[in-house]
Amino acid sequence: MYYCICCKYLHSFHHTKEEVVFKSGFHYVQSNLYPAGFCGLGKLYAKEDQPATA
Repeated sequence: MYYCICCKYLHSFHHTKEEVVFKSGFHYVQSNLYPAGFCGLGKLYAKEDQPATA
């Protein structure tokens, strides 16, 4: 399990290319410590936040 810092949910780690789990980042959820990371949805959010280029 890891905590996605983008969508703020716990996810099971499925070892896909879309998932990134940090080795040194952690987050507490209800007094339990989980590794932090990004799920596949993180890439969708990142594309929306980028400014348009000419």
